[in-house]
Amino acid sequence: MTEEEYIKDVCKKIKEIRVKKKMTQLELASKIGIDDSSLRRIESGKTNPTLKTIYRIASAFEIEVTEIFSFTIVTQTTEDKQEEK
Repeated sequence: MTEEEYIKDVCKKIKEIRVKKKMTQLELASKIGIDDSSLRRIESGKTNPTLKTIYRIASAFEIEVTEIFSFTIVTQTTEDKQEEK
């Protein structure tokens, strides 16, 4: 997994938690003190959120920061890639 892919997975996790918590982007953005357009860029993986922003997001969700970083990383082995060809 590349650095960019990891960041996108973190951003995807933020969106998944927000949806699970039944919060709108506008509500979350307001709680953490950023524009909703900035939150949209974060959730789409177009912006790399700062640790400060991630901390604020976790606080708004009432979760530990580590929960945002906990997701399953699926990787393919070289054999799997060769079988696909």
